[in-house]
Amino acid sequence: MGSLSETEVQANLNATQCFVQSGSDDAWLLLKPLDSSAGGYYHVGKEMFGGGDVFLSTSDPDYVTIASWVDGILPAGTGCVDGEEQ
Repeated sequence: MGSLSETEVQANLNATQCFVQSGSDDAWLLLKPLDSSAGGYYHVGKEMFGGGDVFLSTSDPDYVTIASWVDGILPAGTGCVDGEEQ
């Protein structure tokens, strides 16, 4: 697969913002792959694919990197409402 076009990159960013509406503390992008004992949400994929959670804690370096990115892309009043970009 080749490089993404600028339009595709922007579309991916816009879609991602729908999963990070209120910052990293409530971002599905981070909470779905986070172990439930660390505050994440249960998801059927954990058993379905047998791989477990991606992040075991919020101190995981990759979790911290994504959380910082999420908090940096959300200027006040942006995001999605009911799946539609604001």
